[in-house]
Amino acid sequence: GHRRIGHIAGQAGVDPTRDRLRGYQRALAEHDILFDRDLVRPGNWEPPTGYQAIHALMALPEPPTAIFASSDMMAMGAYEALRELGMRVPHDVSVIGYDDREIAQFLRPGLTTLLLPHHEMGMQAAAALIDGQLRPSGRQPQIKVECPVVERDSVGPPRRGQR
Repeated sequence: GHRRIGHIAGQAGVDPTRDRLRGYQRALAEHDILFDRDLVRPGNWEPPTGYQAIHALMALPEPPTAIFASSDMMAMGAYEALRELGMRVPHDVSVIGYDDREIAQFLRPGLTTLLLPHHEMGMQAAAALIDGQLRPSGRQPQIKVECPVVERDSVGPPRRGQR
């Protein structure tokens, strides 16, 4: 039900940041939500940028009702900023992270996040080495793996009047 979803991006210039932003944009498009550049804030994977991004996003004339943070650590910073602003997760603002870092289960409420499947990534990398798929020079092949959602308690419907 959320229609204004903020995005806290990762470190500039790296593939995971670009891929997560593209995923965010694609999800918006698939749900007929226009992309609003004002709802995207830069980050660097660490809590302070999540904290700063929330202060900027919540100061907008029409703040978001949900946040997609490109890392659980930035989501942790977002939680603290929301708490300082007197807002509750997920009652006032829903938050979802990325990575499924151990801290995600200990935040209150528990952080809904996307699991970065390190085991599967390692298996894919080892298989690429064994199969000789890697080239000594030049661009290496991109191997993508699914990142399942780990549902916890940080996501809920928007409050009445918010969308």
